[in-house]
Amino acid sequence: MGYEVHIVRKNDFESDEDSNITMEEWQQLVESSRELTWEQFDGDDKPLDYKYCYWLAHPEQDDSNRPWFDFYAGSISTKWTDPACLKLLLRMAEQLHAKLVGDEGEVYTLKEIEALEAYHQKPTDIAIPQKKPFWKFW
Repeated sequence: MGYEVHIVRKNDFESDEDSNITMEEWQQLVESSRELTWEQFDGDDKPLDYKYCYWLAHPEQDDSNRPWFDFYAGSISTKWTDPACLKLLLRMAEQLHAKLVGDEGEVYTLKEIEALEAYHQKPTDIAIPQKKPFWKFW
């Protein structure tokens, strides 16, 4: 189980109304992108399922751990996102005239994503304290 974010086109995330992103819009979004590809495995002879796609251009992930996106009930979802993935999802949401929403109903904007990104960056100028004699407290 993990925390999910969703691209939705509805007013109240908590309501039972379905998001109204269509399968055709989803297919067009993926097929028009050079960064996304449909889920398909080597040697898989099943017809292509347009429900899942992978992000090929993630800056830190390799082939064994690509971010995936799932289309279901008019919304697009994924789990365990990082700031780079959130930025892609936000661009996708903007193309679909939709919004990016977390499991708790919070709406993500570029400002929030950049704040997360700044929080996750590793500091490079950490001062390493010098060893002191055991009897010095200051």
